[in-house]
Amino acid sequence: MGARVRGTQTIVEVDYSPIDLRSENEVEKDRKVKMENLLTAEREFYITPKEAAEEARWTLGFQSTIPEELIGPLEQKRVQGLATNDEAHTLHQREEVIRQWQSQQKNN
Repeated sequence: MGARVRGTQTIVEVDYSPIDLRSENEVEKDRKVKMENLLTAEREFYITPKEAAEEARWTLGFQSTIPEELIGPLEQKRVQGLATNDEAHTLHQREEVIRQWQSQQKNN
């Protein structure tokens, strides 16, 4: 947008915050669905617990980086979840996922 201020031609740049026209109830429903999808994705091993935690923190409006003291327990959660989740995975599938997870940890 152009303007003339005291005889000088200037360009005015304006930033507006995004406007969300949805009601608070609709926004809350969207958050709830997002959190449920994250839990399902983590439970079905599509994403790691760390990825789920970062995305959940971002969805809730927090800084998405996970504190260092929580990274170890999140990594252990995945291995422990594999050991106790008998109905979702056979022993062979669990061992394969554990091997993949361990190889990823060695590469990192």
